[in-house]
Amino acid sequence: EKDDDRRYNSKPRSNHSIVVNDDKEIYLFGGGGQSKARFCDVWLLDLKCNVWKLLKCSGIYPIERTYQSACLAKNNLFIYGGENG
Repeated sequence: EKDDDRRYNSKPRSNHSIVVNDDKEIYLFGGGGQSKARFCDVWLLDLKCNVWKLLKCSGIYPIERTYQSACLAKNNLFIYGGENG
């Protein structure tokens, strides 16, 4: 679900997953930050307006992780593997 009231910049991170859809939108999941922090947030970058949005997601939500794989199928973001410890 896209929520226009949640426009921010994501925290700096590495070892995250990025997927791109046909509508020129980039989805970012997870990754790691400073002090061994790990994230389980999902961000959307709309390339038409160059604005990041933090998304509210539903379904089974993975725990914080790094080095995972991701794919987008029929508007569902699937996360596989990675490290959480």
